[in-house]
Amino acid sequence: MTHVLEFELTKTLHGANGGLPLAIAGRIEAGQTLALFGPSGSGKTTVLRMLAGLTPPDAGRITIGNALWFDADRHVDRPTEHRLIGMQFQQAALFPNMPALTQLEFAGATPAEAMELLERVELEGFARRKPAALSGGQQQRLALARALARRAPLLLLDEPLSAQDAALRVRVQDRLRDLQRERGFTLIVASHDVAEIVRIADEVWQLDAGRVVTRGTPTAVLLGGHPVGIVLTIEHDHVLVSIGGGVLRLQLAAAEMPTLFAGAPLELTPQRLAAAQR
Repeated sequence: MTHVLEFELTKTLHGANGGLPLAIAGRIEAGQTLALFGPSGSGKTTVLRMLAGLTPPDAGRITIGNALWFDADRHVDRPTEHRLIGMQFQQAALFPNMPALTQLEFAGATPAEAMELLERVELEGFARRKPAALSGGQQQRLALARALARRAPLLLLDEPLSAQDAALRVRVQDRLRDLQRERGFTLIVASHDVAEIVRIADEVWQLDAGRVVTRGTPTAVLLGGHPVGIVLTIEHDHVLVSIGGGVLRLQLAAAEMPTLFAGAPLELTPQRLAAAQR
Protein backbone atom coordinates (compact mmCIF):
# COMPACT_ATOMS: atom_id res chain seq x y z
CA MET A 1 0.00 0.00 0.00
CA THR A 2 1.26 3.47 -0.87
CA HIS A 3 1.08 5.74 2.18
CA VAL A 4 1.06 9.20 0.59
CA LEU A 5 0.57 11.82 3.31
CA GLU A 6 -1.58 14.87 2.56
CA PHE A 7 -2.60 17.54 5.02
CA GLU A 8 -3.99 21.05 5.27
CA LEU A 9 -4.00 22.39 8.82
CA THR A 10 -4.50 25.60 10.74
CA LYS A 11 -3.86 26.29 14.40
CA THR A 12 -3.57 29.40 16.53
CA LEU A 13 -0.32 29.39 18.49
CA HIS A 14 -0.25 31.29 21.76
CA GLY A 15 3.03 32.97 22.66
CA ALA A 16 4.40 35.93 24.54
CA ASN A 17 3.15 38.31 21.85
CA GLY A 18 -0.37 36.87 21.68
CA GLY A 19 -2.00 34.63 19.11
CA LEU A 20 -0.08 33.53 16.01
CA PRO A 21 -1.98 31.77 13.21
CA LEU A 22 -0.21 28.68 11.87
CA ALA A 23 -1.27 27.47 8.42
CA ILE A 24 0.46 24.64 6.58
CA ALA A 25 -0.47 22.32 3.74
CA GLY A 26 1.33 19.83 1.56
CA ARG A 27 1.77 16.36 0.13
CA ILE A 28 4.63 13.99 0.91
CA GLU A 29 5.25 10.94 -1.23
CA ALA A 30 5.74 7.60 0.47
CA GLY A 31 9.36 6.94 1.38
CA GLN A 32 10.41 10.61 1.20
CA THR A 33 12.01 12.74 3.91
CA LEU A 34 10.69 16.21 4.68
CA ALA A 35 12.58 18.55 7.01
CA LEU A 36 10.89 21.42 8.86
CA PHE A 37 13.37 24.22 9.48
CA GLY A 38 12.94 27.55 11.23
CA PRO A 39 13.46 29.48 14.46
CA SER A 40 12.04 28.37 17.77
CA GLY A 41 8.36 29.25 17.94
CA SER A 42 7.83 29.06 14.18
CA GLY A 43 5.50 26.06 14.50
CA LYS A 44 7.70 23.04 13.68
CA THR A 45 6.86 21.01 16.77
CA THR A 46 3.18 21.94 16.57
CA VAL A 47 3.01 20.56 13.03
CA LEU A 48 4.45 17.25 14.23
CA ARG A 49 2.08 17.14 17.19
CA MET A 50 -0.95 17.78 14.97
CA LEU A 51 0.09 14.97 12.63
CA ALA A 52 0.56 12.70 15.64
CA GLY A 53 -2.86 13.52 17.07
CA LEU A 54 -1.41 15.10 20.22
CA THR A 55 -2.48 18.67 19.41
CA PRO A 56 -5.92 19.20 17.83
CA PRO A 57 -5.88 21.51 14.79
CA ASP A 58 -8.43 24.31 14.64
CA ALA A 59 -9.38 23.28 11.11
CA GLY A 60 -8.20 21.13 8.26
CA ARG A 61 -7.70 17.55 7.17
CA ILE A 62 -5.06 14.77 7.33
CA THR A 63 -5.02 11.66 5.16
CA ILE A 64 -2.39 8.96 4.71
CA GLY A 65 -3.01 6.49 1.94
CA ASN A 66 -6.72 5.65 2.13
CA ALA A 67 -6.95 6.42 5.85
CA LEU A 68 -8.58 9.61 7.13
CA TRP A 69 -6.91 10.72 10.36
CA PHE A 70 -8.44 14.15 10.82
CA ASP A 71 -11.24 16.14 9.25
CA ALA A 72 -12.57 19.11 11.17
CA ASP A 73 -15.65 19.48 8.96
CA ARG A 74 -16.63 15.82 9.42
CA HIS A 75 -15.63 15.72 13.11
CA VAL A 76 -13.09 12.97 12.52
CA ASP A 77 -10.07 12.85 14.84
CA ARG A 78 -8.39 9.45 15.01
CA PRO A 79 -6.57 9.09 18.35
CA THR A 80 -2.81 8.84 18.42
CA GLU A 81 -2.76 5.14 19.27
CA HIS A 82 -4.77 4.43 16.11
CA ARG A 83 -2.49 6.38 13.77
CA LEU A 84 0.26 4.36 12.11
CA ILE A 85 3.18 6.47 13.31
CA GLY A 86 6.45 6.23 15.15
CA MET A 87 7.41 9.40 16.99
CA GLN A 88 10.28 10.86 18.95
CA PHE A 89 9.94 14.28 20.51
CA GLN A 90 12.48 16.43 22.31
CA GLN A 91 11.62 14.89 25.68
CA ALA A 92 12.44 11.18 25.47
CA ALA A 93 9.35 10.17 27.55
CA LEU A 94 10.78 6.71 28.21
CA PHE A 95 9.18 4.31 30.69
CA PRO A 96 11.34 4.80 33.81
CA ASN A 97 11.11 1.24 35.14
CA MET A 98 11.56 -0.56 31.80
CA PRO A 99 14.98 -1.68 30.47
CA ALA A 100 16.03 -0.50 27.02
CA LEU A 101 15.33 -3.80 25.27
CA THR A 102 11.88 -4.07 26.86
CA GLN A 103 11.04 -0.50 25.77
CA LEU A 104 11.45 -1.59 22.13
CA GLU A 105 9.59 -4.86 22.62
CA PHE A 106 6.70 -2.95 24.20
CA ALA A 107 6.62 -0.76 21.05
CA GLY A 108 6.17 -3.86 18.89
CA ALA A 109 9.65 -5.20 18.09
CA THR A 110 10.60 -8.85 18.51
CA PRO A 111 13.61 -9.48 20.77
CA ALA A 112 15.82 -9.94 17.68
CA GLU A 113 14.48 -6.76 16.04
CA ALA A 114 14.94 -4.84 19.29
CA MET A 115 18.59 -5.89 19.55
CA GLU A 116 19.19 -4.91 15.91
CA LEU A 117 17.75 -1.45 16.53
CA LEU A 118 19.88 -1.02 19.66
CA GLU A 119 22.93 -1.88 17.56
CA ARG A 120 21.97 0.69 14.93
CA VAL A 121 21.88 3.43 17.58
CA GLU A 122 24.99 2.06 19.33
CA LEU A 123 23.21 0.94 22.51
CA GLU A 124 23.70 -2.81 22.18
CA GLY A 125 25.67 -2.89 25.43
CA PHE A 126 22.87 -1.16 27.35
CA ALA A 127 19.96 -3.50 26.61
CA ARG A 128 19.29 -4.24 30.30
CA ARG A 129 19.71 -0.69 31.57
CA LYS A 130 16.81 1.47 32.62
CA PRO A 131 16.62 5.13 31.51
CA ALA A 132 18.03 6.48 34.78
CA ALA A 133 21.26 4.57 34.08
CA LEU A 134 21.63 6.16 30.64
CA SER A 135 23.05 9.55 29.70
CA GLY A 136 20.89 12.16 28.03
CA GLY A 137 22.34 11.32 24.62
CA GLN A 138 21.77 7.61 25.18
CA GLN A 139 18.17 8.24 26.22
CA GLN A 140 17.66 10.26 23.04
CA ARG A 141 18.96 7.41 20.89
CA LEU A 142 16.80 4.91 22.76
CA ALA A 143 13.75 7.09 22.06
CA LEU A 144 14.68 7.06 18.37
CA ALA A 145 15.01 3.27 18.39
CA ARG A 146 11.63 2.97 20.12
CA ALA A 147 10.03 5.14 17.43
CA LEU A 148 11.53 2.86 14.77
CA ALA A 149 10.36 -0.26 16.62
CA ARG A 150 6.73 0.37 15.61
CA ARG A 151 7.57 -0.26 11.92
CA ALA A 152 5.07 2.47 11.03
CA PRO A 153 4.76 4.00 7.53
CA LEU A 154 5.26 7.49 9.02
CA LEU A 155 8.06 8.53 11.37
CA LEU A 156 7.95 11.91 13.15
CA LEU A 157 11.19 13.17 14.73
CA ASP A 158 11.80 16.42 16.62
CA GLU A 159 15.51 17.35 16.88
CA PRO A 160 16.28 13.62 17.02
CA LEU A 161 20.08 13.76 17.43
CA SER A 162 20.65 17.15 19.05
CA ALA A 163 22.33 15.62 22.13
CA GLN A 164 24.88 13.53 20.20
CA ASP A 165 28.50 14.36 19.44
CA ALA A 166 29.38 15.08 15.83
CA ALA A 167 30.80 11.72 14.78
CA LEU A 168 28.06 9.68 16.46
CA ARG A 169 25.37 11.93 14.98
CA VAL A 170 26.66 11.28 11.48
CA ARG A 171 26.83 7.51 12.02
CA VAL A 172 23.25 7.35 13.29
CA GLN A 173 22.09 9.52 10.38
CA ASP A 174 23.66 6.98 8.02
CA ARG A 175 21.85 4.11 9.72
CA LEU A 176 18.56 5.97 9.76
CA ARG A 177 18.84 6.52 6.00
CA ASP A 178 19.73 2.86 5.47
CA LEU A 179 16.72 1.74 7.50
CA GLN A 180 14.43 4.07 5.56
CA ARG A 181 15.65 2.53 2.30
CA GLU A 182 15.00 -0.95 3.68
CA ARG A 183 11.53 -0.25 5.06
CA GLY A 184 10.29 2.57 2.84
CA PHE A 185 8.76 4.68 5.60
CA THR A 186 8.07 8.40 5.21
CA LEU A 187 10.04 10.67 7.54
CA ILE A 188 9.23 14.17 8.78
CA VAL A 189 11.95 15.72 10.92
CA ALA A 190 12.06 19.09 12.67
CA SER A 191 15.66 20.25 12.96
CA HIS A 192 17.87 23.30 13.45
CA ASP A 193 20.85 21.36 12.11
CA VAL A 194 21.53 22.53 8.55
CA ALA A 195 24.03 19.74 7.91
CA GLU A 196 21.58 17.11 9.14
CA ILE A 197 18.87 18.41 6.82
CA VAL A 198 21.23 18.50 3.84
CA ARG A 199 22.31 14.96 4.61
CA ILE A 200 18.97 13.19 5.13
CA ALA A 201 16.15 15.28 3.63
CA ASP A 202 14.69 15.24 0.12
CA GLU A 203 12.82 18.51 0.69
CA VAL A 204 12.83 21.25 3.30
CA TRP A 205 10.06 23.64 4.30
CA GLN A 206 11.35 26.77 5.99
CA LEU A 207 8.85 28.08 8.54
CA ASP A 208 8.61 31.54 9.98
CA ALA A 209 5.82 32.84 12.21
CA GLY A 210 3.54 29.94 11.39
CA ARG A 211 3.93 30.08 7.61
CA VAL A 212 6.00 28.16 5.09
CA VAL A 213 8.13 30.87 3.52
CA THR A 214 10.32 28.65 1.30
CA ARG A 215 10.14 25.11 -0.07
CA GLY A 216 12.74 23.23 -2.05
CA THR A 217 15.77 20.99 -1.86
CA PRO A 218 17.98 21.47 1.20
CA THR A 219 20.91 22.73 -0.86
CA ALA A 220 18.76 25.28 -2.68
CA VAL A 221 16.90 26.54 0.40
CA LEU A 222 19.61 26.42 3.04
CA LEU A 223 22.91 26.45 1.14
CA GLY A 224 22.41 28.72 -1.83
CA GLY A 225 25.50 29.42 -3.90
CA HIS A 226 28.76 27.72 -2.99
CA PRO A 227 28.98 27.74 0.81
CA VAL A 228 32.17 27.00 2.69
CA GLY A 229 32.56 24.54 5.56
CA ILE A 230 35.40 23.96 8.02
CA VAL A 231 37.20 20.62 8.03
CA LEU A 232 36.89 18.92 11.43
CA THR A 233 38.23 15.40 10.93
CA ILE A 234 40.03 13.65 8.08
CA GLU A 235 39.67 9.89 7.63
CA HIS A 236 40.97 7.57 4.93
CA ASP A 237 38.06 8.13 2.52
CA HIS A 238 35.98 10.98 3.93
CA VAL A 239 36.03 14.20 5.92
CA LEU A 240 33.71 15.67 8.52
CA VAL A 241 32.91 19.30 7.80
CA SER A 242 31.25 21.83 10.10
CA ILE A 243 28.53 23.97 8.54
CA GLY A 244 25.50 25.79 9.85
CA GLY A 245 26.04 24.54 13.39
CA GLY A 246 26.07 20.90 12.27
CA VAL A 247 28.39 18.33 10.76
CA LEU A 248 28.40 16.96 7.22
CA ARG A 249 30.18 13.79 6.10
CA LEU A 250 31.73 14.12 2.64
CA GLN A 251 33.31 11.54 0.36
CA LEU A 252 36.13 13.18 -1.60
CA ALA A 253 38.39 12.05 -4.40
CA ALA A 254 41.59 10.41 -3.18
CA ALA A 255 43.69 13.12 -4.85
CA GLU A 256 42.02 15.80 -2.71
CA MET A 257 42.65 14.17 0.66
CA PRO A 258 46.39 15.04 1.03
CA THR A 259 45.61 18.73 0.49
CA LEU A 260 43.26 18.98 3.48
CA PHE A 261 43.93 19.66 7.14
CA ALA A 262 41.77 20.23 10.21
CA GLY A 263 40.55 23.80 10.47
CA ALA A 264 40.88 24.45 6.75
CA PRO A 265 37.96 25.90 4.76
CA LEU A 266 36.42 23.60 2.15
CA GLU A 267 34.17 24.82 -0.66
CA LEU A 268 30.91 22.85 -0.65
CA THR A 269 30.23 22.64 -4.35
CA PRO A 270 26.93 21.18 -5.63
CA GLN A 271 28.82 18.02 -6.58
CA ARG A 272 30.22 17.57 -3.09
CA LEU A 273 26.85 18.25 -1.50
CA ALA A 274 25.13 15.77 -3.80
CA ALA A 275 27.65 13.14 -2.75
CA ALA A 276 26.71 13.74 0.90
CA GLN A 277 23.06 13.01 0.21
CA ARG A 278 21.31 9.83 -0.73
